[in-house]
Amino acid sequence: MSGIAGLIQFDGEPVPASGVARMLGKLGRRGPDRQTMHCDGNTGFAQALLATTPEANVETQPWIHPGSGCVVVSDSRLDDRPKLLRELGIIRPANDVGDGELLHAAWQRWGTQCADRLRGDFAFAIWNPRQQTLYAARDPMGVRPFVFHFVAGKRFVFGSAMEAMLAQGDVPEQLDEGRIADALFGETEGIDLTTTFYRAVQKLPPASWLLVKSAGGIQLQRYWWPIGDRPVGLPRNTEEWVEAQREQLDRAVKRRLRSHRPVGSMLSGGLDSSSVVALASKAYNAEGRPPFPVFSATNTGNPDCAETTSIHAMLSQRHCTHFVDLASMHDAKASEWWKSAASL
Repeated sequence: MSGIAGLIQFDGEPVPASGVARMLGKLGRRGPDRQTMHCDGNTGFAQALLATTPEANVETQPWIHPGSGCVVVSDSRLDDRPKLLRELGIIRPANDVGDGELLHAAWQRWGTQCADRLRGDFAFAIWNPRQQTLYAARDPMGVRPFVFHFVAGKRFVFGSAMEAMLAQGDVPEQLDEGRIADALFGETEGIDLTTTFYRAVQKLPPASWLLVKSAGGIQLQRYWWPIGDRPVGLPRNTEEWVEAQREQLDRAVKRRLRSHRPVGSMLSGGLDSSSVVALASKAYNAEGRPPFPVFSATNTGNPDCAETTSIHAMLSQRHCTHFVDLASMHDAKASEWWKSAASL
């Protein structure tokens, strides 16, 4: 995942580049490929890029629309790009259109409801300098993080990581002890979708967007629910449900194979990872590609290890590579294995 950060001074105070640079500096581990920032008057934005798709290399973010001056920063991976381009009337190859340009076009077309038209993982922000408003949204599953600090009429600070928020300099660091206590009990963790361990910092919930206006105030709305109106054309029996689920999973796995870098998967021997590896390996074989890389940890020193048995059963059916045996593990071997994995 990449990292993003931003600061808007709604009181008109200029944004110091040093503050944005400190935020960007804390995002380095999230974005080793490129780190850029843009400061203009009362705003500053930054992105630390981890490029995992072809389109990530065709634009630099923060992306600025030449006509309106709108600024876009995103930590995103947008799927179904050809379909989205057609809906937006953009007649160019999908790999030639960066996410910043695509998100701006979607926002221009559908406004605050644009997030519901997107497929993939994303956390992004769009600044409109003419209206002095900021729109931000997060994907339905909350895969990409987005935290923020807001003081009405004064400032809005956001980022992908808490350390970037605190590095800005104006975000109070007072801990929320009640929230920390909640996190120590598994039954309560995951229920609260907005608070963080710091009282002055909130999370944008999954499947939600927010709109911040210079006049003060913030609007937050959920745009997606896992269970909504019952759509037409649903499967009618168990067999059709099984086939529909298989089709959806196959489509999802194939989407994630799209990258300009080698793709691999962890294989633990469980149902989830085994299903992903089986479908990815099948797709690779159908395209005549080399064996699909898999990373596993086995333990031949324990004959009763269920995970090891399952992993080897899976590997016997698919042409996969790269696993380490914990029974023969030592520091030198671990170092050699990690270097091999990193070279892929």
